[in-house]
Amino acid sequence: MERRGFLLANLTLGHAVAHFYQRGFLVLLPKIVSDLGLSGVGVGSLDTVRHLTSFSIEVPGGFVVDMLRRRWRLVFAGCMGLIAVAWAVTGTVPSLPFLLGAMVLISLPGTIWHLPAMAALSRRFPERRGMAISVHGLGGNLGNVVGPLVAGALLGFLLLTWRQVAFLYALPPLIVALLFWVSLRSLGGDSVVEEKGLGNRLRDALGLLKSGTVLRLVSVAMLRAIGFNAISWWTPIYLSDELRLGDATVGFYVALLTALGMVALPFMGTLSDRFGRKAVLVPGLIAMSVLSSLLVSVGAGLGLTIVIGAMGLFSYSLNQVIRAAVLDLAPRGSEATSYGLIFGLTQPIIAVSSILGGAMKDWWGIEFVFYYATVVVALSALVLIISPLPKPGTPAPTPTLNNAPRE
Repeated sequence: MERRGFLLANLTLGHAVAHFYQRGFLVLLPKIVSDLGLSGVGVGSLDTVRHLTSFSIEVPGGFVVDMLRRRWRLVFAGCMGLIAVAWAVTGTVPSLPFLLGAMVLISLPGTIWHLPAMAALSRRFPERRGMAISVHGLGGNLGNVVGPLVAGALLGFLLLTWRQVAFLYALPPLIVALLFWVSLRSLGGDSVVEEKGLGNRLRDALGLLKSGTVLRLVSVAMLRAIGFNAISWWTPIYLSDELRLGDATVGFYVALLTALGMVALPFMGTLSDRFGRKAVLVPGLIAMSVLSSLLVSVGAGLGLTIVIGAMGLFSYSLNQVIRAAVLDLAPRGSEATSYGLIFGLTQPIIAVSSILGGAMKDWWGIEFVFYYATVVVALSALVLIISPLPKPGTPAPTPTLNNAPRE
């Protein structure tokens, strides 16, 4: 059995690779929009497909992942291989319908990855769950920073086309897939975890949805995701089309949008373990809402750098604390099932919101998308304020959660 630290290091590396490609795509997006002549609704539909794909995988995928615990090595290696296929296909798309199909492939690896990764870390680090998930998130944040910088450099300095970048991106994930296949040989051999049948896992996960605490936490996760997606999806287009910044500069700002989270993530996870998830989440969500409202008023220059840099403290790191809060509630042995069901159920609404954001851009201008993000993130903070959460590190509650300890 791999030592816990070795497992965490491997999963953090894979998370970094997955996010390297996800965030790099955002820097390519303005070029894709220009090349294929996409409208705001067309751009929003790409994000809609991404979330509908997540929904179709997360809800049933959690059950499968929990049942196939001894095959997690194959799942992790397969995710890396799928990234390579997705980018090779993306480089060939001639129009929006084909690009929508490519978005399905691009969305699959990250969605699949989180299910066994969150479950494995939750099981191996029950007493330091916030820390472990935050370190795993730190890998994702590293990919969030490096991915846009590399994509911006390839476009702006090497003058590659976005299609050439896509083909270039197809090779490295194959190497990482081989690394995981070799290094994670005994992953999933944890005999301590009780084996549960599909029916028991389903009852555990559905039992969570009977709790008002869980439903409010789902609402918080959904509203935060709607706001962050609007910001991350439209910021590169705003920088390119409205502020007329170059490709390398756009890559820099997209990287900066999550960069300071590399510093904040370990502290936020540790603080949430010690003082409670809410003590970290509420101030962070409020700050994120305020910063989003300032984004379109500061123009280019130092003000933009300060606002986007400050957003980087919260934009991605808060999601890791929300994930830890959800896993605090998940019955042992059904972590992936619970995670997939809870986060999967938010995806259709986020998908609709993505189309709405594109329509706002077409009708009223791109600044309204950021004002929309401001409102929904503020709502997530308000919902969380009235939501009692169980104390981190306490034993997993029963599925009904009626007697969960309060913060």
